[in-house]
Amino acid sequence: MEIKIFDYTGDFAENKDVARDLRIERVIPCLKRREEIILDFADVRGATQSFMHALISDAVRQYDYTFDCIL
Repeated sequence: MEIKIFDYTGDFAENKDVARDLRIERVIPCLKRREEIILDFADVRGATQSFMHALISDAVRQYDYTFDCIL
């Protein structure tokens, strides 16, 4: 599954409620099915720490996955 972050946040990802909703509705269900997830930050010029925390911290703690970051 690919999630295009820009589609949800525009060019600056700062709304942690949006991040939480993405985590609950898209990221966690995908991880439960053991599917690959691509978080595509193309065209996003910045993201707050609180956005990133709300998006992935719970998933990193709960699931034994290798996470790759491509910049």
